[in-house]
Amino acid sequence: MLRMGGITLFFTLLTTIVGAASVVGYTGWYYIRGISQLWFTIGITISYIVLYITLVPAFINVENIYRDLGIQLERCSDPEGSSDIGNVSHRCPA
Repeated sequence: MLRMGGITLFFTLLTTIVGAASVVGYTGWYYIRGISQLWFTIGITISYIVLYITLVPAFINVENIYRDLGIQLERCSDPEGSSDIGNVSHRCPA
């Protein structure tokens, strides 16, 4: 069974590729039409600030989101007990 980390990594890479391609495409599109790079940069900056304000609270409360989805987060400790690892699987690693 694929763990949540692999799924998250896949979608993160996918959105990074799509986002980079769209930024490059829109930059060229605006440049051809004569809109200055300064205004494009200001618009992109504002959009990223809005996304940051919108998405960061969701990532901060990721444990609550997992709980709402019914995914159990188990706390596992290493043999020395020095670290606490959040594990999405149903068993702690041996």
